[in-house]
Amino acid sequence: MVRLEREAGWNKLRAWWRIVYWWPLPQCIIHVLKPFTPDEFEKGQAYQEWLKGGEAAKAKCFGILSKEANTMAYINDARRPSRWRVSNTRIFLASREELENPRSAQRYAEKILYPFIASRSGETIIMVFQEGYEAAGFPVRVTDVNIWGFPGIMRTGYANGDVAWREFLPWWRHPWQVFMEHRFVLRVARFARKSGVLIAAAESS
Repeated sequence: MVRLEREAGWNKLRAWWRIVYWWPLPQCIIHVLKPFTPDEFEKGQAYQEWLKGGEAAKAKCFGILSKEANTMAYINDARRPSRWRVSNTRIFLASREELENPRSAQRYAEKILYPFIASRSGETIIMVFQEGYEAAGFPVRVTDVNIWGFPGIMRTGYANGDVAWREFLPWWRHPWQVFMEHRFVLRVARFARKSGVLIAAAESS
């Protein structure tokens, strides 16, 4: 396995998107995100407005994100899966304590960022309370783990608030690791559907 940094990782991801689009059978994309930190958002103008005004700044935050949407490469690619029989679900962890803080990054993700992403990408977004997640015996990962349709598994690492690398595990090269990661992601997805909070549901096509 090779970790591809920044542009190389993004180019590989675009190649996997093309496989997903052209594979003839139904597929799923499921993202299990690592716990995020404020530095992943602090460069964004919308998050800065959130820090100033909290939920009172919601409309302003959505307006800023709307202007930025055309430059969000992931959203531009993720708009299409529903047309290609690809379900797309994002699962993120949130601490109950952090959610009580009206200016916290997790509250921003719950109220602003992920609802906006869902409105543009067509994803289903589910929030899972980290306390319950850990009590159920799931490990807290330091990377995102994604089932990426037919091609296999993608893992994503971060540094200084940005994506630092992506690691791609096609099932035909890493069958055991793909099996283990598939099992992890699907177990988390079942737990999320049972115990999580639905933030946004994909529209049926």
